[in-house]
Amino acid sequence: MGNSDSPEISVVIPNWNGKKLLHICLDSLKKQTFGNFETILVDNGSTDGSVEYVTENYPDVKIVRHSTNLGFAAGVNAGIRVAEGSIIVIFNNDAEASPEWLEVIDRKVSEHPEAGFFACRVVLYHKRDTLDSAGVQFFSDGRFILRGHFHPDDHEYRVEKEIFGIHGTAGIYRKEALDETGLFDEDFHSYMEESDLNIRLNLMGYRCLYIPEAVIYHIGSVTGMQASRDGTKFDKQKEEPVANQGDYGKKISDFIAFHTLRNRWFLIVKSFPPGLIIKNLPAMILLEVSQFIKWNLKERRPGVYFGAMMDFLKKLPKMLKKRSGIMKSRKITDDQLLALSEKTDFGTRLRELSGRL
Repeated sequence: MGNSDSPEISVVIPNWNGKKLLHICLDSLKKQTFGNFETILVDNGSTDGSVEYVTENYPDVKIVRHSTNLGFAAGVNAGIRVAEGSIIVIFNNDAEASPEWLEVIDRKVSEHPEAGFFACRVVLYHKRDTLDSAGVQFFSDGRFILRGHFHPDDHEYRVEKEIFGIHGTAGIYRKEALDETGLFDEDFHSYMEESDLNIRLNLMGYRCLYIPEAVIYHIGSVTGMQASRDGTKFDKQKEEPVANQGDYGKKISDFIAFHTLRNRWFLIVKSFPPGLIIKNLPAMILLEVSQFIKWNLKERRPGVYFGAMMDFLKKLPKMLKKRSGIMKSRKITDDQLLALSEKTDFGTRLRELSGRL
């Protein structure tokens, strides 16, 4: 596995109680056709023997160990801070890389100096003719949607193109872009932190390139399920996950719901330019009404919704302070950012709301 003294690429893997997944992830890195990389595992207080397992079986892996679960954002940031490569690759522990993955990344980053960050083609682990994502689309009402989610892995998503941003399963960043823009926001803890970084990188003028030749296979949502105590099912013979075969589950856990509800407003208040908010305020309000109805009336989980809103209000002054710095340093205008977004269909939002009544 990559153990170069002067690595070109640093692969950062956040982990929390993912021992049963790590052989899939780390074995795929051992099979890479590209050798000039280092692997950094950031362990967030695992109690399942993850660190001991990696130390014994993958001695070339650099381990950053925390005593408690600091969340995805803080864990990844800790790995980035010790990384030596000029290219930072964030790689989920519930994913498998194709053998040419890093070789493609290294080549494409060199060929495209105009791009500051890059998205992979992410295919479902258990259903390899179906996409998990081909990057991220940004909608002007504050939604970030996975491109190609559950679509067939066909020619439509085999085309290299500029897109808005990356999916957190496997993000590729020039180190210099992160140095200028800043790392993941640790107040997000988990979920949507990559969306926040996507919009901040765009505000700083960095372009995102989708590179379909860089392929990984994603299992999906395992850490979120563990955190919510929903449990993760494994094949006891193979010790491989057997849940989520192209379906992440119909019920969203309280852990995921809380962080996505709260973090959406963190992102809007902190990183959305004023022109974007003003032009799309009706759609944003409508989306929030839709969320209110979903969690309080349909799901009957008001504690999740109001807990998220209370925590958002508690941290609002801190987000506003961060906003000041972001708006002062941004390099593109409101109209330029709007041009990168997908237009929100107000009629569609109204139909979605009526469907929840």
